[in-house]
Amino acid sequence: MALREPDKKNFETLQRAFRNGDACVVETKLTATGEYRAIICAVQPAPEDGSTEMVPIAVLVWDNPYELFKDPIQDMEDSRNANPGTDTPPAGVQDDGTHGDVQDLRDEDPKGIPPAGGG
Repeated sequence: MALREPDKKNFETLQRAFRNGDACVVETKLTATGEYRAIICAVQPAPEDGSTEMVPIAVLVWDNPYELFKDPIQDMEDSRNANPGTDTPPAGVQDDGTHGDVQDLRDEDPKGIPPAGGG
């Protein structure tokens, strides 16, 4: 399964936030259940008044990740075996297992973090 464009953009935002020192981990409640979860936020000035705004980007794994998620490489292999005619690897992974088409953002001129809402 290919990554969705919004997921790629969130990851790029996360990379910029860490590179610029504008990322933090905070604990907050899930709206749906009220359970507390650790989330990664990008910190930026609010457009209205310049106060600090935290933009939630990612949820940290709350349990044993090896029990929660299937190994992505094994999942790719299983998918290929189940659908022999489809040998296109997931986005960002080449047939040799490398990540050659993933953009290297280290050389990018940071322009700051996009405003909340994906703008």
